[in-house]
Amino acid sequence: MKIFAILFLASCVFFACTKDKNETYTVKFVTTGTNVTQFKFYQGSTTADKAVPFSGTQDTTMVIAAGTTVKLDSKANSNNLIGAIFVNNVQVVNGADTDIDGDGKFQVKIE
Repeated sequence: MKIFAILFLASCVFFACTKDKNETYTVKFVTTGTNVTQFKFYQGSTTADKAVPFSGTQDTTMVIAAGTTVKLDSKANSNNLIGAIFVNNVQVVNGADTDIDGDGKFQVKIE
């Protein structure tokens, strides 16, 4: 079976220009797909992951300090894969790949 993969890399930097440095944000990482084989999320230099494989939707929520870079990296054996990052319950980035270029690799990079 041809492996379809998505590398969803979302990089959100939260700047607290005029706010207290101790400000925090609630960040939710969401992956929806069929036969998902990787669901990793990053908080600065810290990496975590969820149990795989799965089909459907999984998410995880973290409280993160302002100014921290966050990323989501998901892969699947199917083209049915979507990823999103929410900050304080507002979607700030999402991605999906419909393989428009026909390379058989499902990949999304958002920075």
